[in-house]
Formats: sequence, C-alpha cells, structure tokens
Amino acid sequence: MLGIIVVWQKAHDMVLGVYSLTRDFSRAETYSLGDQIKRATYSVPANIVEGHSKKTKKEYLRNLYIPRSFLEELRYFLSFTTSKPKRSRK
Repeated sequence: MLGIIVVWQKAHDMVLGVYSLTRDFSRAETYSLGDQIKRATYSVPANIVEGHSKKTKKEYLRNLYIPRSFLEELRYFLSFTTSKPKRSRK
C-alpha cells in the first residue's frame, strides 16, 4: 500500500509540474498540444487510483499498466515541445 501512495504522489507532483509548464504556452498551443499533454498527465494518477479500487488482482494490475502508455505519450509531447521550431516575432 505504501508503495502505491509514493507512486501516486510522484504522479500527482508530475501533474502539478505539467500544469505549471503549460501555463506559458501560447493560446494555440494551449488548445491543442497543451490539452493533450494535460490529459496524458492526469491520466497517470487517475488510473493508479482506479486500479487501487479494483476487486481482483488482475483488474488492479491492468490499471497499473495503463499509465505506462500515457507516460510514453507524455514523453513524446514533452520532447516535441522542447525541439519544435520557435516562431519568429516580427
């Protein structure tokens, strides 16, 4: 149980960090990339909580594997935001 709490807390901290990061996105980025990043991010702790509420070990473990795909999605989005070409201001 303690391990799940630690993992959930780290995931929750990640959500707070991502919300802080996306606050500086442009309006266009906020409604496209920012929303995708936020959804992928908050899905991680949400699925941990949901898995913890399951009755069988199989359901529980399934819900712990789901966040892995969201983390990979998030890894790509964050990589993209740091490598995309910057707009020139005129």
